[in-house]
Amino acid sequence: MRITILKFFLTLNLAFIQLSSIAYCGSKYTSEFLNIGVGARALAMGGSVVAHTNNASAIYWNPAALSNLNKNQLYLSHVRMFDNIANHNFMGLGFNVSNGLSFGLGWLRLSIDDIPYYSELEGSRYDRIMNPDMRSTGEAEGYFGDVEEAYFLTVAKSMDLDLMFGNELVPIIIPFRISLGVNYKIINQKLAESEGKGQGLDCGILFQFLDFNGTSRTQIFCVGFNAKDIVGTTIVWNTQNHTREKIPIQFDCGTSYSRWFHTMRSKITVSLAYEMLEINTIRCGFEYSFADLLFLRSGMNDNKWTSGAGLKLMFIHLDYAFISHDLGNTHRISGSFQF
Repeated sequence: MRITILKFFLTLNLAFIQLSSIAYCGSKYTSEFLNIGVGARALAMGGSVVAHTNNASAIYWNPAALSNLNKNQLYLSHVRMFDNIANHNFMGLGFNVSNGLSFGLGWLRLSIDDIPYYSELEGSRYDRIMNPDMRSTGEAEGYFGDVEEAYFLTVAKSMDLDLMFGNELVPIIIPFRISLGVNYKIINQKLAESEGKGQGLDCGILFQFLDFNGTSRTQIFCVGFNAKDIVGTTIVWNTQNHTREKIPIQFDCGTSYSRWFHTMRSKITVSLAYEMLEINTIRCGFEYSFADLLFLRSGMNDNKWTSGAGLKLMFIHLDYAFISHDLGNTHRISGSFQF
């Protein structure tokens, strides 16, 4: 199929304007565990993968990119964060059905155990100074936990098209792929005896401009967009007054460029992403791969440095990432299994 360059860029600009115009509707933060990020590869590249996700973690970063799977894949990630205070887990299962159609299931969980609680002190400050028995012993009266979970159901579809420049006599044809994806997610949070539930919807789009030299791919340029919680996700708590917390709409956009060097059996990828929320964030990343076997990565996420490496052995892919953070540096390991 062929479309004109004017029609293509008009459609692209309209999608960008419509999505970015709703990115600032939220007024406060809730469910921050959804913004931590998943996957060692993505985080080693600074989280700048909205336009360049090649595994089942696309369920989180951009549901449209799930259509890039050429095989079924199980993706697992676990990390203890913030000086081992919190446990962060992600599991993604992607199914390549046929003709660019993919389905995915995802599970994201952040938990903190053994949070101490103390009862209110008796008397006034003066009373406690005069009577030592009224002072706190410093020992917790009990402990409670915080569990935040999200479940994802993803559908993605890609279409291969031809972008035509020039006239019909001497056309310049660039093959490209457009992918669309949708996430339906269920959110469940529990803090001590209180529990909150909500439902949300994410929509992603991915444009991939391909370049071939004979039968081998030489380069690819991608543009990706992801709009999260576009239908106004609200968390409703089972408190006495049924507290309601609205998750603000978030809009992510980004680009990536990959170049193959077939004589050296290498590929270099650079990526850039921009997150639009109440506080905007710029992310960038770099990846070098040798023989599709060994991977070296680095990146920046909101002026914080990240790095990592990866190893691919047949149908198993292992990744490592180091992420610097004000609350404590984190070492992340994730892996995927193709079947």
